[in-house]
Formats: sequence, C-alpha cells, structure tokens
Amino acid sequence: MITVALVDDDPMVRTGLNFILKGEDGIDVAWQAGVRMPGLDGLATLEELRGWQTRPRVIVLTTFNTDDYVVRALKLGADAFLLKDADPARLVEAIQRVAAGENVLAP
Repeated sequence: MITVALVDDDPMVRTGLNFILKGEDGIDVAWQAGVRMPGLDGLATLEELRGWQTRPRVIVLTTFNTDDYVVRALKLGADAFLLKDADPARLVEAIQRVAAGENVLAP
C-alpha cells in the first residue's frame, strides 16, 4: 500500500486529487493539508523537508512550467515534477514510480 499526503493551498485541488486517488488500488490518501501561499510555497516546503531525518518522497504538482522552477524543485529534493494539467493516469503512474524509488519528470 502506498500512503499519500495531499498538500495544496487550493481545497478544490485537494478534493479533486483525493477523488482521483481514492479509487486506485494500492493507494491510500492518509491526510490532507492546506498551505497558505505566499507564506509557505512548494519550494519553501521542500526546503523544510530537507532537514527531516526521514524525508517523505515528494511529487511537485504545479502550474509553474519554467525551467528555473523545475531545476530549483529538483535541487531541493523533489522526486517528481508534474504539471497540474497532467492526465490523472499520469499522476497515478508517477505515484507508483516514485514509491518504487524512481524519479519522474513531466515531458
């Protein structure tokens, strides 16, 4: 079983992701959290996670489609980078691949 936490500032996005993932065998959405931007954005969250002794695997799912953002996220330890307009099947595949220790990048 792959345990997933959903973190996004938009409750509609969290609800949609939860709806997509709850129907997938082998994936359990354990919890959800809102992060109020700009106080703590995705990159700042990755920075915080770097200090954890046991760091979770992280998939960045974003609307920011710039090389700079991708490079910064990967340098901060993101295990995968997908755009929010990705097909839901691509997200499920990314979760499975990241859980298996692979890295995933959006085309």
